[in-house]
Amino acid sequence: FDMVVLPNVFTVITVATPSTPPPSPFSPFPVPAGTQPTLLPCSSVSARGRWLLQTAVPAHSPTDPPTTILVIAGLGNGTCLSCPGNTDVSTGNCHMWGCDGLDPATMKDRNDMFMINTSKNSPFVLHSYPTTADHPEGPGLMSAGKCLVPVDATELSTVFAKDCTKVDNANILWDYNASAKLLVHHKTGLCLDAGTPFSLNCWTKTSPTFTYPMCDTSLSAEQRAADLISRMTLTEKGHNLGGWGGWGGSEGVPRLGVTSDMALQSSEALHGLAQASCGDTTYWPELGGNNSGCPASFPHALALGSTFNRSLWGLIGDRISTEARAAYNTGHLKALWLWAPDINLFKDPRWGRGQEVPGEDPFLNGEYAMRWIHAFQYGVEGDESDSIKALPSAKHAFDYDLEDWGGFNRASFNVLVSDRDQVEYYFPAWRAAVQGGQVGSVMCSYNAVNGVPSCANDLFLNQVLRTQWGFQGAVVSDCGAIQNILSEHHYTALPSETVAKAVLGGCDADCDGGENKLVSFVGDLAFAVEAGELPESALDQSLLRLWTSVFRLGLIDDPRSSPFAQLDMTAIDTPATRQLNLEAALQSMVLLKNDKVNGSARPLLPILAAQTVALLGPHVNSTQAMLSNYCPGHWWAVSPLEAAREMLGERLVGSAQGCTIEGNDTTGINAAVELAAKADVAVILVGLTPDNDAANAGTPPVVASESGFEGEGHDRTNITLQGQQEELIRQVVAVNPRTIVVLIHGGALAIENVRDLVPAILDAHYPGQQGGPAILRTLLNIDGAAPAGRLTTTYYKADFVQRNMTDMSLNNITYRYYTGSTLWDFGFGESYSTFTVEWINVTRRVSTADLAQMHTLYYTSRAAGKPWRSPAAYTAKVTNTGPLSSDYVVLGFLSSSSGRDKADPHEPAKELFDFGRVSLAPGASAVVHFSIPPSVISHVDKHGVEQIQAGEYTVTLGGERLGGAVPISSKLNVEGPDQTLFDLASLKRK
Repeated sequence: FDMVVLPNVFTVITVATPSTPPPSPFSPFPVPAGTQPTLLPCSSVSARGRWLLQTAVPAHSPTDPPTTILVIAGLGNGTCLSCPGNTDVSTGNCHMWGCDGLDPATMKDRNDMFMINTSKNSPFVLHSYPTTADHPEGPGLMSAGKCLVPVDATELSTVFAKDCTKVDNANILWDYNASAKLLVHHKTGLCLDAGTPFSLNCWTKTSPTFTYPMCDTSLSAEQRAADLISRMTLTEKGHNLGGWGGWGGSEGVPRLGVTSDMALQSSEALHGLAQASCGDTTYWPELGGNNSGCPASFPHALALGSTFNRSLWGLIGDRISTEARAAYNTGHLKALWLWAPDINLFKDPRWGRGQEVPGEDPFLNGEYAMRWIHAFQYGVEGDESDSIKALPSAKHAFDYDLEDWGGFNRASFNVLVSDRDQVEYYFPAWRAAVQGGQVGSVMCSYNAVNGVPSCANDLFLNQVLRTQWGFQGAVVSDCGAIQNILSEHHYTALPSETVAKAVLGGCDADCDGGENKLVSFVGDLAFAVEAGELPESALDQSLLRLWTSVFRLGLIDDPRSSPFAQLDMTAIDTPATRQLNLEAALQSMVLLKNDKVNGSARPLLPILAAQTVALLGPHVNSTQAMLSNYCPGHWWAVSPLEAAREMLGERLVGSAQGCTIEGNDTTGINAAVELAAKADVAVILVGLTPDNDAANAGTPPVVASESGFEGEGHDRTNITLQGQQEELIRQVVAVNPRTIVVLIHGGALAIENVRDLVPAILDAHYPGQQGGPAILRTLLNIDGAAPAGRLTTTYYKADFVQRNMTDMSLNNITYRYYTGSTLWDFGFGESYSTFTVEWINVTRRVSTADLAQMHTLYYTSRAAGKPWRSPAAYTAKVTNTGPLSSDYVVLGFLSSSSGRDKADPHEPAKELFDFGRVSLAPGASAVVHFSIPPSVISHVDKHGVEQIQAGEYTVTLGGERLGGAVPISSKLNVEGPDQTLFDLASLKRK
């Protein structure tokens, strides 16, 4: 079976010659004469050039007076003055845009906000606020004000926008003549003439651009994008491949009516919207209150992975993108290009960003990617179409799992990976995201792989991602990764060479590349083309990939025509969303231990209705710490203490922190011990602290030790509990043996001593906004809440940290290869009830050819939850034989009974091939179906050649060290000649 090679559809798109020729670089904009705002002698300005100040829009607070946010030309239909580049300091030609269809209340941060500053008798027209300190939202959200200035104040000329700090005072003194409703240039007596008001967009029939192919909705998104690109100047092309005005932003083409608001702007959405307005009645008047109108913060991906619930993953992906579109429609989010999910592999528990990913297994991460991405783009029930709700960007390609460890930093780290490990372990999740999830964008990583920076890696980005897997979207760099090609990896010598290598290597957009950067697409692409280092056609190809998504999102079209136009504030923070958030947290709970105490008849958990409880530990009142990283600090969350007060009432004897996550202060332990002695049961919440401020990634919220804090830019040096947390547990257990430890954390914790001290341990991960209620409901078995999650990473012992973190090989790491003793294995999870699993149907033999033929179909069918049946299929019955209702997760593993490659006998001990989750009342049974994907049963040799080979295999449901039901096994014989699925060796030879 030969390699599957999918065509790159972008190479065959043809677009008719534009009805209007593309503009020259010197054309102000392609509209009729007389429509530019110009400076004219006041006596020659007719009534059509009169100006009216719009002051009816409320300010940022209900108690403040109204603010002038628009300058309106004319007394009739209204025309807004707009100057390109609302958050930078570059000059830009100002134009008149139609105000029709624009809601002034949503134009708070648009580039057409102006006010008259009359302080100190120096009136001039400002863009937005004169300084960031004056902005109600605080510093850092808006650049210094823009001033309207003529190119030459002594001659008649067009008006430009410049940074006020760089404009001579004589040029910015303006008077507002109220009686004549004219803006008068103070020194020269020139008036600003609006010209003939008109609308410039794709949906107004009188717009000069209305007849352009780019505005023809009967054409495909690719065709429309191609027409727009054909009209761009070289400079405009460089300004529309990311890095304009912030993360991944594009300038747009304002002279064609395509503003920066219509271009792709980016944000984060790993487990909720990280940068949407939230929790302030100023921005959420429809719902109001600090606990309303706030986009959901779901459990982090590591917790969601532990649910092993594909349907849940899809529901969450759908919900996040729905809230994104609703926030975008109402002006509370500027971006629909959202950087998620993170599908890197969490093989080393020290990695600071491991909390962002589903787990350590490539099959698991691939399944998560397929279901989450597809629902995020199209909805849970949606089919692939030209319209998408939001644009996800899977990250970080490739082989990224180190921040800053042992003198090695992610910005300069060169990852050494064998061809076998690359194909067998690091590639599969990406193939699933591309072919199964149909992901619209991929983010390349900071690091280099085998000497080649990821964002200039032609082999990976062009030959593998695009040619082999058929990826049709855009690749965007991680923020700063383009500059790192030169400054950190020293792969190039000059900025122009750097951007040329990146584009030709397959990177289409620069996340963080403004003109003031050492290297940037904005500043260097045009020069690289003019210097002959990069063909302009390569820019066009990258633009086509990126801007096709703009048209698929509907950003160029009439907002009222979008299939998602109905999404508004009522779609955010709904009761259904809160219930989904709670359900996700409940399903992610993993029971690590539940023993009997002092000869009791039952295990300690769940806590009995008559028992009193002391709630203790540094996470007892945590809120933000439960949210993981990439979330704003004002997201609301319910703490364990708040939930305990509601659910326990008088049974809660008290709460005490006891100690902090870090530090040596033990003064609070005595108070905790006293409370524990008074209670029937003591619950201690311990763990780690996440970086959950997306604006300050890598910076601990408090002074943090080496290993009590985990986040972007910071890896742990050890994996034990920090500070006095273990001492707190030890002293509490001494007075109350009925002690339950609850872990709140991301990376695995080595708690050998704690495991032996306490009878019960519940792993809550970072459980999100509803973490407090989920923890208490699980401990108390309220409404049948019972833990059924399973670990998605291996919990090593403390001496694991002796391993060199820069060793990217799979030698003796992850459940697939680790031969040492662990605390808990990948897939471990106990239950409040008991279960049995038994075979109904098994497959005894299958041909290599039949498996190979299903290889690509596996991805294309599974993404939207469509039926798919492998030639190697199994059916099992799961029965709840215990006293309590509970979910149960069944994991299927495949192992080789004989070496698949006689020349290379090294094999994983076992590999996850499928899983299922069922909910069962006592005595009830359910049927679960399993299928073995060709990619799991395949073997990869040392040259990166992936084949399905003949041999005997063992199929097992469950495991001896995984908790739950007794495992069952069956033999599978694969017969026939070798079938090649992927050949990295041949690609490297090209």
